[in-house]
Amino acid sequence: MPVHRAVIARSPFVAALLETPIYKQGHYEIIAVFAIQANMIQGFEYAARNLYGSPHLQGENLRATTLALLGYTEDNEDMFPFPIKIAMVDLAFSYATSGAFLQVNSILEAGVRMVLNLIDWDTVEAVFHFGLRVENFSISFESSVPSSLTEVHDSQVTPVNPSTRSRELHEIWAPLLVRAALTFIVDHIDADFVLDPQAQSISIPNRIPEHLQSVPGAICSNPGLATVKFGSLTDKKPGRKNTIASAILISLPYAQLKEAFKTLNARRVLSSNLAQTVVVEREARRLQALRELARQGGTRGKDIPDDIKELGYQEFFVSKGVYSEAPGSATVSMEIMLDREWTGLVVPEITVVNHTFSPK
Repeated sequence: MPVHRAVIARSPFVAALLETPIYKQGHYEIIAVFAIQANMIQGFEYAARNLYGSPHLQGENLRATTLALLGYTEDNEDMFPFPIKIAMVDLAFSYATSGAFLQVNSILEAGVRMVLNLIDWDTVEAVFHFGLRVENFSISFESSVPSSLTEVHDSQVTPVNPSTRSRELHEIWAPLLVRAALTFIVDHIDADFVLDPQAQSISIPNRIPEHLQSVPGAICSNPGLATVKFGSLTDKKPGRKNTIASAILISLPYAQLKEAFKTLNARRVLSSNLAQTVVVEREARRLQALRELARQGGTRGKDIPDDIKELGYQEFFVSKGVYSEAPGSATVSMEIMLDREWTGLVVPEITVVNHTFSPK
């Protein structure tokens, strides 16, 4: 994409890059590499336009811009193969990561605001994916040195690392988006919610590594659990919203599920029944993954990948009676919390641990 040197230098990162010896000697190419999950990469072009003075890509024009980029209009939108909001949020991701790469905070924040405003049932899984694995959507700089300049020492061609805004994206904005997506989900779970144990998301990062995943509904892979039923679970096919919420509860990393339990408990909609269905299904899938790991030869050496190490933790929930006193009355409520313990990368008998403590 051709740009004017004086304009693109409004980016603090590019300005620092242009001051390195290799660029002062006539090298004019800057290679920005999008990570594997980046889709609507046109967000970078719109970020560059902002450096020229164009207004930010924002909510009021995001929809029309997305349709135009895909070759559609409002008149033929019904021909689009999937909800347009999915493409809109992808463009917002691209705009935000472009702001992080260029180190232009206003672009980064505009992209994040667009994502926050787009969270609904069509996009919530994608937002979780972005927030939990933002490195898969990010933009990185690739040094490209012409052969005529190969005698230049490596230290002379290494630019200032675009770390400031990228670090903010990873440490501040991505977690904020995860919390927003989590809030959306828990706000739509009520006391009548019944987990769909067959639910599985192909969008959000699964706590089970891909090479160890089995078919959805691993709970039924154990004969002893095949007849277990919870609450009012029937043969009625769950609705789309229920399935999405179920898939997220089953797939979330431990830290985010713990936070979900805390919020649901505070809203008095987390029953022991629901907590048990979630933990049972997650444990069944974890143990199935450990069986597959053993079948593939297990782990070798002392350096165990983090995603594999996570499989060594058994999750359980803790029920505790909480006594509260008010003038003229006293109540006991049940507090349910998620916890876990290290049990190793072996396959024990399936158990669901429920610790119940008496109120004090």
